[in-house]
Amino acid sequence: MRTGPCFDIAHLFVEEAQRGQGLGRALIDAAKGFADGQGVVRLTIGTSPDNPSAAGTYRAMALDEIASSLARVSASRFSQTVRWV
Repeated sequence: MRTGPCFDIAHLFVEEAQRGQGLGRALIDAAKGFADGQGVVRLTIGTSPDNPSAAGTYRAMALDEIASSLARVSASRFSQTVRWV
């Protein structure tokens, strides 16, 4: 495994009216290009587990689901994030 700086996209959002036009893929490709130029060795992306559209896009781009985490947002509320690489 290579070591070096990592780049994380916490969450990627495309307005509903703009979805299905390849904008998410274009944004990820641009982020990959930027990261490569900075010597980044690992790019991760987070998404909500209840977002099958994003999961489908990431799978189509040959990204792998690597982790799922749960974070406390408030005393009674949690947020789950799925990480892709």
